[in-house]
Amino acid sequence: MDLETPPGPPRALPVLQALVVFLILSLLVGIAIPRVEQLQARRVASEAFLDMSSIRSAASAYLQARGEWPATIVADAGPGALAPYLPPGFSFRSEQYELSWEHWPLPVGLPPGGDSVSLIAVLVRTPLERVPRELLRVLGPGVGRFTLGETTTFILEGL
Repeated sequence: MDLETPPGPPRALPVLQALVVFLILSLLVGIAIPRVEQLQARRVASEAFLDMSSIRSAASAYLQARGEWPATIVADAGPGALAPYLPPGFSFRSEQYELSWEHWPLPVGLPPGGDSVSLIAVLVRTPLERVPRELLRVLGPGVGRFTLGETTTFILEGL
């Protein structure tokens, strides 16, 4: 009996097939990962937007009740003076971002020709690069903002 292997395709073909499959999978992953990151950034931006809206509503309620804007509140300090106006259990901190409320009284005459006496802003600190861009998309192009490192400041009132 002859135990020779039957003639067949050259052995290099399975390696080429594996290489083609690997190349196709790499392309699919290269397309999918940025899309997944964008969806994650949109989800986080939506959550941050809702929290920013809660802070803004609470600050407006504080302004109506007391006749002045609340003082600056950083994430580490908790809700401070806004606590009675925020939903129960509200936190300025989540796993993906931290929020801070800022109130900057302006000197008389700034900005020139304006009647603003304060700048009101919410700071968003996040390591996710796409989140501030997605937040800007949700807030609209008329919102003033500036970024320093992982912190983006969105100016809500006073410009």
